[in-house]
Amino acid sequence: MSILFKEIIDFFKENIIPISILILKIELPFIIIDNLDIIAEIPLIIKIFTTIVGLAFVFIVIPFSTGAQITLCSQIINRTEANLNKCMHESRSHLLHMIIGSLVSFFLIAGGLVLFIIPGIILGVRLSFFPFFIMYEDYKPLLSLKESFKVTKEYMWQIAYPLIVLTLIFVVPGIILMETFQGIGILYFLFWVVFDATYAILGCLALILVFRFYCIHKKNDA
Repeated sequence: MSILFKEIIDFFKENIIPISILILKIELPFIIIDNLDIIAEIPLIIKIFTTIVGLAFVFIVIPFSTGAQITLCSQIINRTEANLNKCMHESRSHLLHMIIGSLVSFFLIAGGLVLFIIPGIILGVRLSFFPFFIMYEDYKPLLSLKESFKVTKEYMWQIAYPLIVLTLIFVVPGIILMETFQGIGILYFLFWVVFDATYAILGCLALILVFRFYCIHKKNDA
């Protein structure tokens, strides 16, 4: 397992510049808007606006960013020049299917977590290939989720264990910081913008992990 983590981290470190630029280009404006209420008390209308932006970020921007990151990883693996505009163009062409797939996946996983937690984790892993089926094989959302659930059975714990470790490493400190540091002001705002942006970039580690097993699946299926 340590070899797997080393491969993922090495890939991330070697390509951190294009990965970071792509993610920040897509997600940073929304991260800034989402944190505006940290600066000071804001009017209700602006608070409603930031809430809407936050929902759009989760259900539209994140799927778009994921699709772009998948294309970038593919460019890197195929040793072609990293073209961030092409990454975003490819993701945009599959965006509707990515959004629908993400929504269905979100509610299934959330339902599993609410029930007994473990079913949510299992569903999260079993559905993790769906963005790749959409981006690479042009599957419709429901078919991509069904196919992901089918083919990830043999990789279940190989993916689950490192994903759980990555979640503990990156999510738990964020929760602790959120509970420990409370305040309002420009410095507090800047801190959380930097933190959220860093978290967004590091989140690519999970995508690289799943991408690795997707590539193994495609190689074995060939």
